Amino acid sequence: MFTLEILTKDLHHNTQFLQSTLDSIPDAIMKHNPAPDKWSILTILDHLRVTDQSILRLGQSEASPTERDAMININKVKKVFQNHELQLPAPNAVLPKHDDKSKEELITELKDIRKATLAQGESLGWNGVLSNFSHPITGTMTRLEWLYFCIYHTERHIYQIEGIKNKLLAKK
Repeated sequence: MFTLEILTKDLHHNTQFLQSTLDSIPDAIMKHNPAPDKWSILTILDHLRVTDQSILRLGQSEASPTERDAMININKVKKVFQNHELQLPAPNAVLPKHDDKSKEELITELKDIRKATLAQGESLGWNGVLSNFSHPITGTMTRLEWLYFCIYHTERHIYQIEGIKNKLLAKK
């Protein structure tokens, strides 16, 4: 069952988990690509920021009422993002910007975006369907579903970040 308290706690925990993961990584390896065609840890963080910003922008659009159970899409997103065997290329709209921001700048922006997204949902409502964008896996989603998308998307990339960190540290 959805409550604002649970959502806020889940988002805060997820953001803190990302922060602590990043804090455990030496700055010297943040920009290193683990392979020629793979993103660096800093590039992944930039992608997370761009994705969350896109979701905040999407949330400004008009929503249509729905009676559907949000947990169906939330669980679908969770299942897909927890499948680390599945390759999920990022759509062009959420590719990293490569604007040379530091880890601190990116995480601060990400936190600000997430606060704004929470405020947006409180103001505009959580359960209306945002029909301006249809996700290839879930179709159209509500603000609530999109915020849990952010959480599970971040968890997926934390797993990826840990793998990159371990690979790069093993080379030293």
